[in-house]
Amino acid sequence: MKKKRWIFTLIIVIAAVGFYSFIKFNPPIEVNTLGMSQSQNSVVVGIGNTGFSKMKILNVSVNNNEKPVEAKVQVSNDSTGLIITEDFNSKEAREFGFTDIKGVTIPTKTSFSEREKDVDNKNYEIYGISALHNKAIHTVYIKYRYLGISFEEKVSIDS
Repeated sequence: MKKKRWIFTLIIVIAAVGFYSFIKFNPPIEVNTLGMSQSQNSVVVGIGNTGFSKMKILNVSVNNNEKPVEAKVQVSNDSTGLIITEDFNSKEAREFGFTDIKGVTIPTKTSFSEREKDVDNKNYEIYGISALHNKAIHTVYIKYRYLGISFEEKVSIDS
């Protein structure tokens, strides 16, 4: 009886390690759009979720892991698109659904590849990380959680 319990425990441990490794080596975030203001102090990084569970954005930093002056998530749709702005409160920016980073969970099937597959061309929600900084932004770091596992995506911005 002890031998069966030991084998069952070993199988469970191997499956858990395999699942964790699969998720860690196949992160669900998809970066599909990059945009920058002329001053290079404002960027937008379009993201989607290729996974089978929602993902939660935890934090955004720029350049050498510096805290940006301000960072928000845009929740928009295909027809409206994303905006590059240096003022989240401007009249033109209000229609783009800027939300605090901590208040957004990215659902499944929000990747560009998923939207392309849909022949009905539904008006999908799209997501963008917007960051403002007092210096030119060269790199954006997006920290997020998926299935209880923390990830960090490094996005280089080519000027």
